[in-house]
Amino acid sequence: MGLIADKTLDSVVASDIPNAAGAPVDEVREIRRSPTALIARFRDARVDISADFEETTCTACAEPACRHVAAALLAID
Repeated sequence: MGLIADKTLDSVVASDIPNAAGAPVDEVREIRRSPTALIARFRDARVDISADFEETTCTACAEPACRHVAAALLAID
């Protein structure tokens, strides 16, 4: 099961995102989105998220539901 069950990058809303409160959206330096993935760069991290949330990585955090992942997802709106 992915990070956010039964959602995709196209269907996720802010209330679905773990750790959305206080996510550092203003720290997102670059964001790229394709039909299959989202890549976001921060000063201190890179986040890769598959469109179905099955694969989620953050280079700065060990947990897939970290604040960087939340910020990247909130920044795509």
